[in-house]
Amino acid sequence: MCGRYTHKLTWAEIVRLYRLTLPEEPPERLKPSYNVAPTDVMPIIRPAGNGRELVMAGWGLVPFWLKPEELRKRPYATINARSDRIQTAPTYREPFKKHRCIVPTSGWYEWQKTGAKTKRPFHFQPKATPFAFGGVYDV
Repeated sequence: MCGRYTHKLTWAEIVRLYRLTLPEEPPERLKPSYNVAPTDVMPIIRPAGNGRELVMAGWGLVPFWLKPEELRKRPYATINARSDRIQTAPTYREPFKKHRCIVPTSGWYEWQKTGAKTKRPFHFQPKATPFAFGGVYDV
């Protein structure tokens, strides 16, 4: 899975594509990014009552069961979930059951090793853009 992605959607495009019901105005921090990295705060879309809402969230799931003192000692966040383990891995099991979302995006990067210590990014963009990643979140 990717470690970087692009987000080039406008507020109007997001509202139309995902039929948002909340919020009525775009969040202040909503902006395009051609290089979204782990820990960046970007939009996710999740269920809200009988509709859908856009919220800004950091990329990287911190498990709900991690104690605050453990988090202070060693930062811990996961950015990708494998489809064959998302229902059983302790980090993802509960969020997968209760907190699913979609991550609007317009492309992603994969890296090819070009030498012992160097990599070259390749940007992929499906013909049917925009599209979204499936995601999980927690609070």
